[in-house]
Amino acid sequence: LESRSRVGHTGHDEDAGVLLARVADGPPEFRPRHSVVARRLPLCRDRVRQLEEEVSNINSENQASAKAAMERPDRDSMAERSAFWKERRKFDRNLREVAQRLEGEVLGPWRFLLAAAWPTPNQKSLSLSRRFRGWLDVVTGHAPQLRGMLSEGSARLWMASLLFSHALEMPRSEVAEVLGSLLQPDPSRVGEETDLMHALADALKDARNESEAEDGTSIEIVEAREERAAEEEKRRESEGENECLTTLPFLLFLDNALAGLPIEVCPCLQGRSVARGVAPNLALSALRRRRSVGG
Repeated sequence: LESRSRVGHTGHDEDAGVLLARVADGPPEFRPRHSVVARRLPLCRDRVRQLEEEVSNINSENQASAKAAMERPDRDSMAERSAFWKERRKFDRNLREVAQRLEGEVLGPWRFLLAAAWPTPNQKSLSLSRRFRGWLDVVTGHAPQLRGMLSEGSARLWMASLLFSHALEMPRSEVAEVLGSLLQPDPSRVGEETDLMHALADALKDARNESEAEDGTSIEIVEAREERAAEEEKRRESEGENECLTTLPFLLFLDNALAGLPIEVCPCLQGRSVARGVAPNLALSALRRRRSVGG
């Protein structure tokens, strides 16, 4: 695959939930032994059908409205054009609302597996790597027994590094939730382990802020990102939901069960260059042909 591309796959199994899979990128020192990393997320088996039905209804309503507008004799009048674009804005709004629920209810904090990317400027990548290594030392200091979970070549280490790169776009509670799942603390000590995960999340976000400041990003920008992340957390809480820095192209593959859902419209992917792949084998074949002719 192109070295400056990100590749992800999202699928659904009625018995096992949603599978997020991604080709591991970023610094070689943090990459796992296997090139593809996957995470399975629980999901009520009827929820995908409900979301698909909502999208289908939105599309049907929009198509009926557009067809009716084209059949009107005065369809070229300013009033009809204005009405057409009003309906189009309604369509876009309804689709965004479904995408927000999809992100909140299905992806949750694990959306970083789709949205995050290691920065490409070499100097910034080196700075980020150094700060991440420093955070790993913090893990060893706080809980030596957990350091083994982040061993070299492990999928957990790569996911933690990706989480680190994306930490400024996430509230502390979500960072702590992901760390708790990655590090698998002792379930018999829930309170203590929750406090530990929040402490590690604080240390991770502090190290990420220091890396950003080291690269010349103003403290105002860092604080603005923190404020946006906090506002996003409040929004999720107020809506009762269960529980984003790069322009690299992201090639997204969806299985048949999720193909009808507007994952590209999810807030975490806003501002990203996202292309939905037709099929992995066809995409790989096309990329190989391109390389063979020197494209």
